[in-house]
Amino acid sequence: MNKFPKMIKTLIPSIVMILILSAFSSPAGFQTDAAKLQADSTVPAEVVPNGITKDEIDTSLTAYMKMAKGDSLRLGILERPFSETDMEYHPETDLISIMVSEDDNFYYFSIEVNDIDDTAGYPSANYDLEFDTDKDLKGDFILWAAGDGSTDWNQEGVALLQDNNNDVGGVTAVIPDPDAGDGYETVLFSSEVLDEPDMAWKRVDPDMPNVVQLAIKKTVLTGGQFYWKAWADGSVAEPGQYDYNDFYSDAEAGSPDLDSADYPVKQLNLLDSTCWSAYGFQPREMTGGCYKAPQQVKQKHVAPPPAT
Repeated sequence: MNKFPKMIKTLIPSIVMILILSAFSSPAGFQTDAAKLQADSTVPAEVVPNGITKDEIDTSLTAYMKMAKGDSLRLGILERPFSETDMEYHPETDLISIMVSEDDNFYYFSIEVNDIDDTAGYPSANYDLEFDTDKDLKGDFILWAAGDGSTDWNQEGVALLQDNNNDVGGVTAVIPDPDAGDGYETVLFSSEVLDEPDMAWKRVDPDMPNVVQLAIKKTVLTGGQFYWKAWADGSVAEPGQYDYNDFYSDAEAGSPDLDSADYPVKQLNLLDSTCWSAYGFQPREMTGGCYKAPQQVKQKHVAPPPAT
């Protein structure tokens, strides 16, 4: 079920070769550098600070009908924690809530799913966070983490990617358009790319086995103001295809809506995502955003008194 991002895989042979050549040319120096990277790492807090919680739709309440509410492919807000065609409910891909908090070094995202994967014994999907730092609802970074059962902060299966050419979402943010780009094409951090060895981390909450905690270094998201969007992805798992609704038509994606002509879910399955939420600022109304600006009260027009 877990798929490590394809574009990271393509980098692995080159990186491995570089490491091998370095080891042969200067073994002692290579070991010293590796030890220094480990020593210089800043590890997230053992106790994650409390923060602000965003609640999500609990699709287990409608799973017996093999349907979900709140799904909108047009807005890129997916609520479909079901397997393809047969609509088998998978609680490890059903987001229930996300708590956002911070300390001096990291932003923390505690992602609660409905339950663990019974077969694996832990949340086994990919758990991802998109970040929009220029506030146009087109992602600039994505933090990618393959679920496992470790309750210690670790970086196995963790990657941070960036959209350097600004084509995530195509020409038009959020809604589908035919001008799909190449998604998040630049790897900033992974277990093989360690220019900054403490950039991103993951673990399972030691007290709650259905909560995946992700931490991202605050130096990545400078300024302290950004939009964020959370994902549970147990199928496509392809950062090069963001936004998904630019790559899949309604018919290809399918739908969890019983009244839809595209029911059931098809190629976009085992997925759950949030709308875009603001952190550190008051957002304005935007398509695909979680918040809407307060409605202005229109002043009542009063006719002037008649001339005397």
